[in-house]
Amino acid sequence: MSANTSHLPTNITAKDRAKQFPNVLHESGGKLFCTVCNIVVEHKRKSSLDRHFSTAKHARRMSVQEPTQQVTITEAVARKSTASSERNKICEDWVAKCTALNIPLSKSDHPAMRKFLFENVTNGGAIPGFHQLQEKYLGNVYLKEKEALRKRLAKKPVAVIFDETPDVEGRCVLNILIAPLEKDESGRILAYLADTVFLEQCNHSTVSVSVVKCLQEYDIANEDVIVFDTDNAAYMKKAYTAALQSLFPNSLHVTCMAHIMNLIGDAFRRPFDQLNAFMLSFSQMFYHAGSQKRRYLQFMSGKHPTRQKATMAPNPCATRWNAWFSAVQYHSEHFKLYKEFIEMEIKVRLFLLSVQILTMITSFQFIPV
Repeated sequence: MSANTSHLPTNITAKDRAKQFPNVLHESGGKLFCTVCNIVVEHKRKSSLDRHFSTAKHARRMSVQEPTQQVTITEAVARKSTASSERNKICEDWVAKCTALNIPLSKSDHPAMRKFLFENVTNGGAIPGFHQLQEKYLGNVYLKEKEALRKRLAKKPVAVIFDETPDVEGRCVLNILIAPLEKDESGRILAYLADTVFLEQCNHSTVSVSVVKCLQEYDIANEDVIVFDTDNAAYMKKAYTAALQSLFPNSLHVTCMAHIMNLIGDAFRRPFDQLNAFMLSFSQMFYHAGSQKRRYLQFMSGKHPTRQKATMAPNPCATRWNAWFSAVQYHSEHFKLYKEFIEMEIKVRLFLLSVQILTMITSFQFIPV
């Protein structure tokens, strides 16, 4: 036998040696690794392993570190890709749920919310702070929701609702909603906000162009548009008659009934100048006057002990004409008691407004309705 013949065992592999020390060694790519030290060790001689196990470095890492594995580049890239995919999924799901429930993304930074996500949500610790959610994930969620809405509206008859309103900076904002004319699972027809457009100029031309562009983005065929619903403004009517009517031959223009009813209510309210002045002054009498409110409620309760609990007069808000009618009805029912109450208040404390209201009361009377 040659003197150079090796006496190393030839039938032992790195995988076999790793099975002998499952919590200490592992095999990757035909190499034997020390899990805690993250280095390659000789697998053919057990004495080499014993020397490594006896080193101070190995003993220290075994006592203070959790087992780690050194993996090949291919395995590392695959694991990183999987982890990145899971992180993106949980972050996008979180953004989608917050926006659907109208929860500000800034709430993600609250310590109580961070603790809840970390302890109760799988991969919740991967959810970053508010700014990263907004910059990196919100746009992707929007595009996915837009694509889902496009598929939901495909090849269905729809109604298009659009209206213009100024924002806090005085810009013209056009909101465009699309409602598929089919009932959902709950039996309702729902309208979806398809786009919000900031207009430099608000006229029939800019409005019609914005609406057509929005419908094209959602791949809605012209013949599938059945209804255009707007307010009663002149430029909205012209947007339909001058442009939309010819492009969408199956469409019908409907003006908003709520807007028309509001115009009717406002026109009905406007001629009653004396009545409006009285109701406004009566409401102003109780501004920042908690003690006066208490005396008023006690006075009304004493006059109607068997009736339901006394309440203050409704505020006759001009922008909500139904509140105006409620205020008129309230004052009509209680008008005969006002003179006595205000005379009592003048004796307690003299206010110019109370004197003016008393003068109004003596100058006219309500006709009960």
